[in-house]
This record gives sequence, structure tokens and C-alpha cells, in this order.
Amino acid sequence: MSISLSQITHRCFSLYEVPHGSHQTIAPLEGVRAIAAFMVFIVHYCAQFTPWIAQDSLTWDWIVYYRHLGSKGVELFFIISGFLIYGMLMGKDRPFVPYIKRRLQRLYPTFLVVLLLYLCLSFVFPQESKLPNEWLAGLGYVLANLLMLPGMLPIEAIVTVSWSLSYELFFYLMVPALLYVTQLKHWSRTQRITFLSSAALLGYLLVLLGYDSHSEMLLFIGGMLVYEIFQARAPYRAIVGSWIFPVTLALLVLIRWVGLAEKLDILLLFIGFSLVCLCCFDTQTWLAKLCSSPLLRCYGNMSYSYYLIHGVTLKCFFFVLATQVAPHHQWDVELYLWVVPVFFMTWVVATGLFVCVEKPLSLSKSARPTAVKMEY
Repeated sequence: MSISLSQITHRCFSLYEVPHGSHQTIAPLEGVRAIAAFMVFIVHYCAQFTPWIAQDSLTWDWIVYYRHLGSKGVELFFIISGFLIYGMLMGKDRPFVPYIKRRLQRLYPTFLVVLLLYLCLSFVFPQESKLPNEWLAGLGYVLANLLMLPGMLPIEAIVTVSWSLSYELFFYLMVPALLYVTQLKHWSRTQRITFLSSAALLGYLLVLLGYDSHSEMLLFIGGMLVYEIFQARAPYRAIVGSWIFPVTLALLVLIRWVGLAEKLDILLLFIGFSLVCLCCFDTQTWLAKLCSSPLLRCYGNMSYSYYLIHGVTLKCFFFVLATQVAPHHQWDVELYLWVVPVFFMTWVVATGLFVCVEKPLSLSKSARPTAVKMEY
């Protein structure tokens, strides 16, 4: 029996589908996750490629900005998390124990598999290992990583990108405590927006004063504000559009170029990326339509697996490349030619992790994620 192209496409896309129960998904937000994941891919791809690029070349100059922009994908993830987790807790009373158990189930299975892979590679390639030589110190180091402490604490992560999971976990613990202590649910929406805006402003003032440790936590507040503005059905659609995203990226490059990134980056990310998320709730914008496309939604659905595994995949690829083509600082356009096949390779590896680990263990029907209901 012959199978049509549409059937093959449907079967491929079904690999990335996740159950949402009775909840209506926010299709564009899944695509925004994909954009964030690709931004993180770019920063690590450029970092691995630099041995083949001459430092006095124009491509090297551009790599500096590519890496700067790509690193901001993590902040975009934080805004999305702020929106979803805060929205979930505001929408329905949830006992703390089932809530945190679900959050841990969402994070840990995939993380543990990737951490085990890194540990195995540390013994196979000891020259690349981050493990201390003394076994007791090594045991403590591994335990700290198991507890997702790198990031919030000054500990180097074994899985390079997992520092952000420490921020996520802290946020998961902080929000229920905040809602309980302040009884925020009983405030008016105007009061909540004022409170969150004041907290963000205070945090940014501390950044300006030099207390910028963990300033990325401000992006979670941005996501919380996005939820409140979205639920208020405020006339935000009149002030946001698809232009917000490219303008934000251009301004990030500009302030990096003039040397103001240290003070203005977090403010620009807070405002710009929050507006990007609001833009994606308006289905009439081209950005929302792009983020609602099946391909980006597939990528977004597996973005957690991709985020964790793409780094070691890139490392392996460039390790093999170095055995065949020694770094000689003469490549230039190759940076752009290699990006598609290398990205495809990371996609395939991440798909394997998503299908075999994340989807059955963290996204099964018995442990389905809670989505914020989408209303227009």
C-alpha cells in the first residue's frame, strides 16, 4: 500500500506532538520557544567554529555579535516560563507538593540522561572533563549538579547550558511562596501589575548600582507581567507588532557596539522580549503566523531536549572535523555554509532524546503539562 507525502509529513510531525488534555495550546508560544532554542544554537555553533576563523577577519567581528545575540535566547526562555508558570498558578489553586513534583518530573528525566552522557564522556575524554581529580570533591561536584545548583550558586555546570535550570527551579519555588505570602490572587489586576512593575524597576535599579548578580531573574517578572496584560485584554495590540523582534535584536547589537550592553541589555530584553511575546498573541501579525507554523512548533515542543543535547552534539561534530580539517584560521564563508547541515544534525539527535526520554517520561498523558488557556 502506497503512502502519500501528506501522510509521511503527518507521521513526522506526530513525533513532536505533546498531549495537552482539555487545555487549548498557545500555538505561537511554541514557535517562540523554537526561536529561543535556535538563538542558543547559534551562540554555541559560533563558539565551536572560531578556531577556523581568523581573528582579523570581518567574519570574526560578526561572530562577536552573533554570540551576543544568541546568548539572549535563554532570557527569552525565562520570559516564557514566567508567563506559563505564573499563569498556571494564578489560574487555579494547586497544592504545593503535586505542583513541585510535576515541575521536577518535567525537568529531571531528560536532564539526568544528558548528565549521565556528559559523565561518561568525561571518562572517555579526560582532557575535556570538568570533574575534580580528588574523588570526594568529584562526588560533591556531581551531587551539586544533580541538585541543579550551578547557576544560582558559583559552580561550573557539567552540562554547560544547565546553569539556567537552577534559575528555573528557583523560580518554580519562589512563585508559590510569593502568591501565598502576598495573597496576590486577591489583589486587583491593576494592583498586581503595579506590584510586579515596581519589583522589576527595583531590580533594575540594583543592576545600575552594580548589584547585577542573577539579574536574569528579572525576565521571569517580565513573563508574569505579560500574563497580566494578556489577561486584562488591554489594547496592547495597538502598540506591538512583528517589527518589535528585529528592532530588539538590532538595538542589542547597537548597544553592544557602543559599549552600553552591561547596563542596558537587561532593560532592553525585559521590554523587547515581553512585547515579542505579546505580539505573538495577535494571530494577525506575521511573527505570530511564523511561530504558529508546524515546523517551528515541532522544534519548540522538543526545545528542552534540544537545549540540553545540542551542545555535546556540536562538540562531537567539531571534534571529528578537527581530525579531518585542522584549524588554520582561513575559513570565512564556511561559517554560513555549514550552519544548515550542522543544525540538521543537532535536530536529529535532539529528536531521539525527545522521543525516547522526554516525551514518554515527562510529557505522557499521566503527567501532561498544564497550558494557559488561549483566549481572543
